[in-house]
Amino acid sequence: MRKQIQRDSIDEFVERLGFLPEDVRPDLEVEELVGRLHQLSYMFRRRMEDSMKDRRLVLSDLKILTRLRLGDDLRCSPGDLARSAWLTPGAVTNRLGHLESLGYVRRLPAENDRRGVIVELTREGREVWDVLVATHGRDEADVAGVLSATDIRKLNDLLRVLLTGFERD
Repeated sequence: MRKQIQRDSIDEFVERLGFLPEDVRPDLEVEELVGRLHQLSYMFRRRMEDSMKDRRLVLSDLKILTRLRLGDDLRCSPGDLARSAWLTPGAVTNRLGHLESLGYVRRLPAENDRRGVIVELTREGREVWDVLVATHGRDEADVAGVLSATDIRKLNDLLRVLLTGFERD
């Protein structure tokens, strides 16, 4: 027996869209999908940001720390950090200054370029990243706990198809 699915805020929004004239009304099922993806993304982001506030970090800081933590030697150039975090070079410079002041990264002279720098994750940076990722993993598992393992696999497969369609373009 299938569990009764409750209405959500997107159902109410799409219902209001249904009153629009057909020539301006979007495809309502697609609108439901995109609306739910946006809402879930916003909710996950807010939860992540809330868990980082007490450490004076924002999401772009976590992206930088993640790139460093998952790198081969916990080091990376600022340019690579900008590309992987989808930030401008100026934004990365600002975030690195902040992360350096917290003791999570250090900038070292580049070996082959006297003007360049390499960013290195510190032990403190590695520790804070490990704690944040474990916390986020538990939060995400709590949220996803309303789905069965089979449903999670099906949803992942469908979202993968959607994402690869975007990435191809």
